[in-house]
Amino acid sequence: MKVLSFLLSLFILAACASTDTKPKQYLLSHIMCATEQEANQARLRVLAGEPFEDVAKTMSTDPGTKNKGGRIAQWSAADAFSANFANEVKQLNIGQISAKPVKTEFGWHVVRVDAIH
Repeated sequence: MKVLSFLLSLFILAACASTDTKPKQYLLSHIMCATEQEANQARLRVLAGEPFEDVAKTMSTDPGTKNKGGRIAQWSAADAFSANFANEVKQLNIGQISAKPVKTEFGWHVVRVDAIH
């Protein structure tokens, strides 16, 4: 009976572990611009092969990330950001940039997912 109880406990623990609902964490970079047109220009420069970091340093208006090549310093859940930004992040794979500039209360963003865990 003790063995059965032990096995049942293991089964329950395994089931709980497999249904872990912690949100994905993202490491992101972005280029923030004042206008949609500027953000489109930044995006096109990256798509043409210019390093994302270089474009961020020359075009981003975010003083906290501009000199870091656009890197947002900490791992974050997508939902830690505004809804439009979060929705775009969730659609991207590692290394991808946003399909179009994303509007938030801070400006227009070109977003890149650097890592997911």
